[in-house]
Amino acid sequence: MHRLTTKAELTQQLRELCVGPGSVLLVHCAFSKVGPVEDGPTGLIAALEAVVGPGGTLVMPSMSDDDDHPFDSCATSCRSLGVVADTFWRLPGVLRSDSPHAFAARGPAAGVITADHPLDSPHGPDSPVGRVHDLDGAVLLLGVGHDANTTIHLAEALAGVRYRRAKHVTVLRDGGPAIVRYQEIDHCTERFALVDEWLDEAGRQRRGVVGRAAARLARSRDIVDAVTTRLRDDETTFLHPRGVDVQCDEARQSLELELCPSCGAPLGGRAGCQAAFDELSAASWTSPARGAMHNMLVDVYAMQHPEEYGHSAKSYIRHLTALGCLIEHPGDERLYWARPARGEPSAAPAIPSKPALLEARGALTIADVRGARGDLEYQRLVRAWAASVWAAYTPQHALARDYLAAVRRMLDGSAGGSKAT
Repeated sequence: MHRLTTKAELTQQLRELCVGPGSVLLVHCAFSKVGPVEDGPTGLIAALEAVVGPGGTLVMPSMSDDDDHPFDSCATSCRSLGVVADTFWRLPGVLRSDSPHAFAARGPAAGVITADHPLDSPHGPDSPVGRVHDLDGAVLLLGVGHDANTTIHLAEALAGVRYRRAKHVTVLRDGGPAIVRYQEIDHCTERFALVDEWLDEAGRQRRGVVGRAAARLARSRDIVDAVTTRLRDDETTFLHPRGVDVQCDEARQSLELELCPSCGAPLGGRAGCQAAFDELSAASWTSPARGAMHNMLVDVYAMQHPEEYGHSAKSYIRHLTALGCLIEHPGDERLYWARPARGEPSAAPAIPSKPALLEARGALTIADVRGARGDLEYQRLVRAWAASVWAAYTPQHALARDYLAAVRRMLDGSAGGSKAT
């Protein structure tokens, strides 16, 4: 039977690995490899926190084990990540992000790291992993290899790889479960083992032993730099050859689908994207539920394709203000139809100049909507798509709001004049 490793011994081993006070430390761990430890998983956590000190922040992955049931940050386990991660988020003072892609943290930077992050980009720049990178944090692997290193997914996102796989998570919305579908940078991570060689060659990775586990320590930024350099030369570096792994095959297949140049939907270029819109537009008349979403469908699609649907200032402002009206004034039909429609009333406010086209037009596209199962899911997905696009147009919100306010004054004046007569 193995001798128990004391917390003092663990602390010394971590210091010899150069884990320093004040660090932001992201830990991936297989406790079974660390071996018997004084006080078990909490003893290892205590040793980690003793080394980073009160000025440091300890971070661990804490994502859901189950994509088909709603995530609850106060109750959903993360057992598949190991007993240390599943113990950590339950400890007093630990913050856990409210996301199926959750991370947990304790320390001065915990609030920043676990703040809200997008569902459709689990390990992107605006994720806990991205924030550790921004804070110049380090990644510690205990008894696991780089195949468990989520920071490599961040590097893939920053390198702009184009491969994706269809994924989904379940969240609580309006008191009930709701499925959120998205395209994620994902594949088999076996070839992440290449990162060992890259970091070792550059002298950017420290190796040691913690308990009985092999340990690796590297700065998040060094990992990202090593990976992005290789991926910009060959974005398929981490993908197995065809026929070896199903996940890698799906990722490679996504590269064969030409992206729409306007919105990025992987539907076979601009023509395939337009065909998907025509299909959904025609389906608007198959049920009242779909019909109720038709205007939103048209306006959100138009604002993701302004090269085609916003040639003139009038058409651009028409769709921009329509989207703003639908998002910020839902149900206000009078305001919606008083905007600069094709048969614009002479009393409508003057059309402002057309602003410059935005490059980023929302993380969701029509590709995320067309696979809806049933009318209720279709309505939810169109609303989510519209919210994503409207958020992307934040730089032009003031323009849209000012115009809608002018239209509102025009309507109120017309109503007042009618009463006077």
